Amino acid sequence: MMLLVIKECKKSDHFILSINALLRRLPQSHPKRGLIEGDLAKRKAGVRGEEAVDYFLKDLPGFILLKDIRHSNGTGDFYQIDVLLMCSNFLLILEIKNISGTI
Repeated sequence: MMLLVIKECKKSDHFILSINALLRRLPQSHPKRGLIEGDLAKRKAGVRGEEAVDYFLKDLPGFILLKDIRHSNGTGDFYQIDVLLMCSNFLLILEIKNISGTI
């Protein structure tokens, strides 16, 4: 049995494209430009992290992979799961972090 991917995560692609479009129009001297560029770098690093994990998960046989799950906890609050890996014996929740810059 092959890996079954239920939901592909692509939401960040559109946001990164939007930030790039904003930066093309924003003057170099704009006071918020540095913050926007920093945010863009973090988001790109996050996408690279998710892609790196996808590379290792893509050939797992016998698993179901759910990506980017957003769910209510019943009290009006929501939680998000980056990757839920399921098989008949267990569930594994993956929270993916890939940080650029200095920690």
